[in-house]
Amino acid sequence: MIERLENSELEISKKIRSVFQVSYKIEAKLLNATNFPTLKRPLEDYIKSNTSFYGYSKNRELAGVIEIDYNSHHTLIRSLVVNPLFF
Repeated sequence: MIERLENSELEISKKIRSVFQVSYKIEAKLLNATNFPTLKRPLEDYIKSNTSFYGYSKNRELAGVIEIDYNSHHTLIRSLVVNPLFF
């Protein structure tokens, strides 16, 4: 089920960040990147973010997260990550 994730809640933000971390670690490895700024994004940035997060859960596991920014003129996908267990 896809649902809006309340990133202002600490435990929810921890789950969001966890999916971002495991996904981006693989991306950094595939790109052979030694400095991957998205892996350095602190938990506080997720908690205080003004963007919206939506997640897809399967068997109560957060399988994927999309981070979007929107207004009356456009919707911008900031990030889209998938937990490697669900690749």
